[in-house]
Amino acid sequence: MEASLQITMQNVPPSEALAVRIRKSLAKLEHVHRHVTSCRVAVDEVDKHQRQGREFRVRVEVRARGHADAVSTFHQHEDVYVALRDAFLSVKRQLQEAQPDHRSA
Repeated sequence: MEASLQITMQNVPPSEALAVRIRKSLAKLEHVHRHVTSCRVAVDEVDKHQRQGREFRVRVEVRARGHADAVSTFHQHEDVYVALRDAFLSVKRQLQEAQPDHRSA
């Protein structure tokens, strides 16, 4: 099943490479949990205040058949790809824990 995907980027320049990575992460998630119906990913740059450098926040919200609520999480890191990876891994763990007969992938 192909889940609907919505990607939102705020304070981050549009990046096709990042969008491709998000689609690949969703495909891996669908491989583990075939009942994913929708996925919303929000990427934004956190206000710097007195910090130097950039810091990104990634929020992933997934809806899956058999789950009353959306499974969501957010992760923050200087590397947007690390934040994305960590957010998808967290959602994957939550979905697996909700399945009594889950298998690690």
